[in-house]
Amino acid sequence: GANVQIEGMLAPILSISGDINLLLVDQQGETALPVYTRSSVDLLPDWSDVDIFDKNYKVRQGINTSAAIGTDELYFQTGLIRSSFGPFTDDGAVISPKAPQSGHFSLTWLQESFSFNSTLLALTASTDTGTGRYPEKYLAMHTFTFYPLSRLELSVFESVVYGGRFEPMYLIPFSEFFYLQGTIGFPDNSLLGFSTSVDLPYNIDFDFLFYADDLHFNDMIRFDFDTKYKLSFQTGLSWAPEIDELRQISLDYLLVTPYMYSHKTSGVVTVPNYQNYTHLGENLGPSLEPNSDRINLTILLEPIDFLSLELNGKYIRHGNGSVDGSENVGGGDGTIFDDGFLDDVCTFQETTRFMDQDIIEHTVQAGITADAAFELGDFTVSGNGGYTLEWIKNRDLIEGEEWNHYFEIGLGLAY
Repeated sequence: GANVQIEGMLAPILSISGDINLLLVDQQGETALPVYTRSSVDLLPDWSDVDIFDKNYKVRQGINTSAAIGTDELYFQTGLIRSSFGPFTDDGAVISPKAPQSGHFSLTWLQESFSFNSTLLALTASTDTGTGRYPEKYLAMHTFTFYPLSRLELSVFESVVYGGRFEPMYLIPFSEFFYLQGTIGFPDNSLLGFSTSVDLPYNIDFDFLFYADDLHFNDMIRFDFDTKYKLSFQTGLSWAPEIDELRQISLDYLLVTPYMYSHKTSGVVTVPNYQNYTHLGENLGPSLEPNSDRINLTILLEPIDFLSLELNGKYIRHGNGSVDGSENVGGGDGTIFDDGFLDDVCTFQETTRFMDQDIIEHTVQAGITADAAFELGDFTVSGNGGYTLEWIKNRDLIEGEEWNHYFEIGLGLAY
């Protein structure tokens, strides 16, 4: 493959960046990735191909572009890029950088004691089976962040997912999306969340994020937690010691309750779902299905100047949230396309079924990746490699266990 990158300042207040990837892909077999792992490359699945030495290759292109205009305190950004939100930059609960690229439009205002951000993502809808591609799906989001102390950051944010039309109401700044949705008949899916980041002594950072779609508020304030709630939360610690060879150690935990990120629409599986939290058939948030949780440990090392190592370990659980014990009371498969409604009746109104199944999928992954780069005249030579060992019990909720091995290698030459 080939890659071209461009970035620079066109004016004191205007910057651009972009990269173009052109790959020849052997698609006779499927892409091999560990479970709950998504491709790091966005490629357009068109019909181009080429024959080389009696073998057919698909020609795939991927383009990312971005432009920003403004000052350090107030700027507007747009592009076709992967977006990210929140303190967890690897695979967050709100907008994950692992999700596919989308149209991005955002306005950011930064002040010493607070900041405000308004973002609109142009998404692609799919049906309730994850198939088909349909335009006019959007996620609108705004965030207020406060800095009451030098070591403390507090954020409150709200989002709404909608489609089949463009709604200018959601462009109103300093508004409440749930209220705006009510003025037009509650046709959409709004979510609310908050996060906090604390800079602790000894270069330790604590982060917490909470994101909710639906809660049975009256039950929860009575401390009855066996009730309706669609939410996710993520918390973690990271430590950056003053050791040259050890850059960072981070540990985080992510929980996704049953039916979080899903949303009921018409019930007809052949029409697009404009309200669920998907883009191109994938979760716009984390790389997990509903009714899952994950523990993630990452260690970053730099033993020598041109070599970086990453050690990673994950433990992931998943169950079908529509199943109570061994009985499928919700009638669905527990994926992001299962809304929890059976014959138009909500099956999770009075109870939650988080990890309440007889069969739970358990996954353990342990991996190491290495990246190296050094100068060779006017060129930069780079290379990377990795290995992941994976153990899965009850994969796809079918009893049994398996071991998998994944290898990756890459070489690069830049001028």
